[in-house]
Amino acid sequence: MRTPTRTPDRVDAGGTAVAPGPRRLREALAPSVLLGRLRAALRADWHGPRFYVGALVVLVLSALTVAAFFLNHPAPELSPDSASYTDLAQRIASRGQFMDAERAPGYPALIAVVFAVAGSGNLAAVQLVQGILFVLSGLEAYALAFLILRRSGLASALGLLVGGNLLLLSFAKPLLSEGVTLFLVLTLALALTLLLHTLQPRDLWLVAGCALLLYLTRLEWVYVAAPLFGFVLLVAALRAGGRAHVRRLWPHAVGATVLLYVLMGGYVLANGAQTGYQGLTSIQNINLLGKVMQYHMQNEAPPPYAAQAAVVDGYVQRGVTSPWAVVGEHKEFSRDHFALAGAYASAVVKAHPVEFAVKTLPLLVTTLAPVLVASPIAASGPLAKPLALDSKLSVQVHRSALLFPLAVLLLLGLLVWRRTRGLVAVQAAGGVALLAVYDLAITSMGTYTEYPRLHSPFEPLMLLVVWGMVLAGGYMAYLRWLRPRLQAVR
Repeated sequence: MRTPTRTPDRVDAGGTAVAPGPRRLREALAPSVLLGRLRAALRADWHGPRFYVGALVVLVLSALTVAAFFLNHPAPELSPDSASYTDLAQRIASRGQFMDAERAPGYPALIAVVFAVAGSGNLAAVQLVQGILFVLSGLEAYALAFLILRRSGLASALGLLVGGNLLLLSFAKPLLSEGVTLFLVLTLALALTLLLHTLQPRDLWLVAGCALLLYLTRLEWVYVAAPLFGFVLLVAALRAGGRAHVRRLWPHAVGATVLLYVLMGGYVLANGAQTGYQGLTSIQNINLLGKVMQYHMQNEAPPPYAAQAAVVDGYVQRGVTSPWAVVGEHKEFSRDHFALAGAYASAVVKAHPVEFAVKTLPLLVTTLAPVLVASPIAASGPLAKPLALDSKLSVQVHRSALLFPLAVLLLLGLLVWRRTRGLVAVQAAGGVALLAVYDLAITSMGTYTEYPRLHSPFEPLMLLVVWGMVLAGGYMAYLRWLRPRLQAVR
């Protein structure tokens, strides 16, 4: 029997048959075909989960919030730290030098890319990019909430807690790394939630890639790999067929953790070679000295540091708790990237670790309360009244983060309770809470001031946990008790 031959779609000038692929590809990419597929997808979504509808609502309202805020005071906003970021960006662009003794290279690298596209020194373009990233952060918060709750209405409300939050936007607008970090933290949380749904190795490596980008932007995230992938393996063990999941994932989890820490070791070596500082950032030395002064532990240093303790105690007794005052007036503390300041403060902490930990614990709650606006609304600018109303609402939303420790305890109970610990939604919410708890602990232990600014990159995770539990609990109460009674009345 003769095998039938396929008729070619067309023949070239030499009589050679041309494969049908290109024509079919052109047909598949035709505007009418793409429009028809989009229309079908939107119709199916409208009669189903309505994910795209919720995403559109969050996108539009977040974009309007950012546009109004930027119109109100369009000028680029600088802080005392801005110059160090732009200086490193210029070194990246001119010499390819990514290392710096104080700053991580991620945010300056973004500035360098913007300068290359929009012109060197174009700070307005940098802030425009940061505004776009904030809008995308609102969408990420929506997608994260949707993956956990599977309700577009609830997810839209949670997405707008981020995308419409002027308090968070006030930290994302200035020339600081907070806005980019906020976007990357939500990206990591979204990738982690996807991994907890699929438990696939490829998604684990996606999480590792997001963690690396976050490392290179804010160095306090450098320690997150071990607890993060440990949690993933615990979740895998709790699922049906847990042993198979763990066997499939653990080599990748260990490999990703080792690789991330090796890369950070390489970063330390490169930093030492280029800048002379063998570490992640010399600001750690300043922060440690600030913690010792904050906790009034300055006189608890070992005898070799008695002279330094006397100097620092003189400032604390006068009510001065800023380490910059010490290093500014006593040059021995500032030499070699604040080496003496770091050594003295480290000696105090190592000699009294329990006292340091006990004094840090209250900060896990008390630092959630202060309100700080980094980029205030211009009262004489456009749209000042609606922005002021949004700002007041954002302050109240911010204060709800005080409930985060309670929400974490409730989540721990759900993760332990036999009836709920296997639920993907509970496990995913636990992963989001883990990321927030990690950075809350790091900032409480490692910094001494400006907590609202330092909390802003992970505050969306705290808000999603708190309000996600509130809205999910209310919706479940409606389904179980209120709706049956309303149907009975009808």
